[in-house]
Amino acid sequence: EKEIELKKIRQAMIYLADKYPGIKLGIENLPAPSMCNVEKDSEKVWRDCVDSVEDCLAIVDRTELKVTFDSAHYAINERGEINLVEPIKKIGDYLNHIHISDTAGFWVPYESLIEEGIIPGQGRIGEDAFKKFLGYIKEAHPDIGICIEVANKDFKNPVESEESIKRVMNWLS
Repeated sequence: EKEIELKKIRQAMIYLADKYPGIKLGIENLPAPSMCNVEKDSEKVWRDCVDSVEDCLAIVDRTELKVTFDSAHYAINERGEINLVEPIKKIGDYLNHIHISDTAGFWVPYESLIEEGIIPGQGRIGEDAFKKFLGYIKEAHPDIGICIEVANKDFKNPVESEESIKRVMNWLS
């Protein structure tokens, strides 16, 4: 069933890319489950079939389509030390954009929630992993677009966002 869904997504994206030439169209890795930051009940959590780098590659392979890599989405279901360089190497020239944030917790149905949007380096991914990741990006993909996704929880204090930008810029320089 998943393979069929991935083929449908691929066909739809190829159609749109052909219809709108000149626009880089890509797909983002989404965690399975999604919404695990607000819901513990696995029956209520939305699941996407494009939840891994491999799923993204199944869609974009041998096309002009691209991939947006999200560090927190990748890390949500990873256990142990998180290596962000490995999936980027797999994506290769299909990489078009990067979303950077850290994550806290590990989703266990009916027991726990995760949190994404943590300042890079202050969550489960950790500072060393981000330093290695951004060092690799600087060398292998120097012109890539980067979006720092930090949840400013009270929407009044920009300190978290400012700290994230400084951190990432220091790691890239």
